[in-house]
Parts: sequence; structure tokens; C-alpha cells
Amino acid sequence: MSRNLENVPIALIGGGGFIGHGLAIALKRRGANVHVIDNLGDTATTSGDPDNDWHASAYEEAAAERVDRLRNNRVPIHAVDARQYDLLNLRLNRIKPCIVVHLASAKPGKFKGRQPDNTFDHDLRTLENALDWSRGNVELFLYCSTTGVYGPDAPAPVTEGAPCEPRRLSDAMKFSGEQMVLAYHNAFDMSYTICRIGPVWGPRSSVESSVHDFIVDSLLGREPDLASLPADVELVHVDDVVNGLLQYVDRNSAKNQIINLTGRNLIAGAEILAGLKRRFRDLQTTGHFAGGCRAISVAKAEELLDFAPTMPLELGLDGVIDWYKGVVPQGVTKAE
Repeated sequence: MSRNLENVPIALIGGGGFIGHGLAIALKRRGANVHVIDNLGDTATTSGDPDNDWHASAYEEAAAERVDRLRNNRVPIHAVDARQYDLLNLRLNRIKPCIVVHLASAKPGKFKGRQPDNTFDHDLRTLENALDWSRGNVELFLYCSTTGVYGPDAPAPVTEGAPCEPRRLSDAMKFSGEQMVLAYHNAFDMSYTICRIGPVWGPRSSVESSVHDFIVDSLLGREPDLASLPADVELVHVDDVVNGLLQYVDRNSAKNQIINLTGRNLIAGAEILAGLKRRFRDLQTTGHFAGGCRAISVAKAEELLDFAPTMPLELGLDGVIDWYKGVVPQGVTKAE
């Protein structure tokens, strides 16, 4: 049964990010009284490598565009650091949300896995603070986790009941977060939904991923290394993630469930390469495709939420390429 979201107060913690800002706009269009709580600190530092410092400007541009989109859609933005318990409680007491969505995470990219204190603060301290306010106050707590919690060795297709053996620090933090949410449910009877989201791609991204890096190398006139692109890729477009999360909030059938949210099928690296060669006629590559990813089952999301990813690969690639053309250094792009 669907929920009437008209004027329902909803707080998105970390809602200024890649996924969160799109979800906030979608909820606003459904009539919800949605509020974004974000420290707006999702920008990159320079790497020290002049060939790769375009990442910083791209991240800054992505963050600025996301804020502009929120403001243009009249979504209130509360520039609050959710790691600060008192400040977060003060703001939540004013908003009085019936639903809290936790999307906060450490700065994405290659440095995330090597800064345990930063990752802990953004992933778990913000979650602890949000959970502590939410117990006894909310109808639903939605926690955004990752399919990375399964680890690389889970037998395919990976269902929600598969053992979780995360290898990366960021994935281990998310799995720890899931256990915290479940503990609050057990101790305080707090209703929850845990969403395990696959690798997300799309425009206005702050995520360094194999597909995004491959596109940027192509724009810069480099020869991308096929070894950075798996033979079979687990991907889900940000628009499909937002639509799926909207169903999580909307459907009572998702309450007290852990549900995978990712692409229905793996995408062949060769198919991605063919799509790029359609836009980059002179594209030259080196190396060979890396090993493939394991398939994640979305049967539960299909059954409970009618989840159905709809973004065609070709259209998604065009959107990402066109966005990056506006932020990589001028004069070097080769896209048709």
C-alpha cells in the first residue's frame, strides 16, 4: 500500500550528495515537506598530480550544481554537520521529521579507504547521532548501505540472505551501520529499511568509478586502459536509484526489510566500450578487460517495490559524457 507523502516532513541526512539531492527533489515533487541536512563539504582536494587535478574542479562543479538544483526546487538546505550531536538534534527538533533517510558518507574516491577516522566520522558518527534522535520520533528510518557489504566472493546471484564479508574499509563501515540500525530496531522497536545500493553512475557525480574515469580519459584524449573496466560491470543509474528509493519511502511493504537496489543485469564491458566508441570515433585503448563482477539479485525489490531500472545504457552514457564535457579542461575534448 502506498503512503500519502503530502506535507509529510522528511529529513535527508547527507541529502546534498549525488543520490540525496535527486531524492530530495523527487520527494518535493510528491508534495513532501523535505529538508536536506548536509555540511556541503563534498569537494575534492587536489591530488598533486597536474594530469588528474581536474577531479577537484569536477567535484566542486558537481556539488555546486546539486545545491543549485535543490534551491531551484525550493528544497530547504540546512548547512549542519551531522557529526555534531547537539547541532543535529537542534535541527531535527525544529523539522520534526516522520521519516529520516541517512545518506551521509565519507568523501568519495580513492582516499576514502585510507582515512579510517574520516570514514568512521562521516559514516558511523552521523548515523549514531541520527539514530539516537530517531528512536521514538520517526515512523521510518531508511539507511542507505551498499552491495559492497557482500564482498567479492559471494556466490551469484547474490541475495539479501547471503553472508556479508566486506573487504574494503568503506564497505565494512556500511555493514557496521546496518548492524546499528538493526540493534535500534530490536531495542526501541524503530521501523527501518536498509537499502543496499550498487555502484551508481550518472551526471553530477562525485564518485570516482571505472566507467566515469574511462569516460574522462577518453575526453582528455588519453588511451584508457581496459584493465580498469571489468568484463562484466555492476551498475545502476542514479535516476533508477532515486526512483527505487522513492518506492522505499512510499511503500509499507519495504518496512523492516533489507533490499538490494542495483542494476537488474550485469553490463558487459565490451558494450560500454562500444557505446563510448559511438561518441569517441578515434578512441584507442590499451590492455584487456579485467575479471567480471558477481551478479546481485534484485528479485526482492521487484517483488516488494515493483523496482524496474529503465535507464538505457546509451542514453546514460550520453548524459555522463555531456556533463563531463562541461567540466574537464577546455580544448582537449574529443567527443562527437
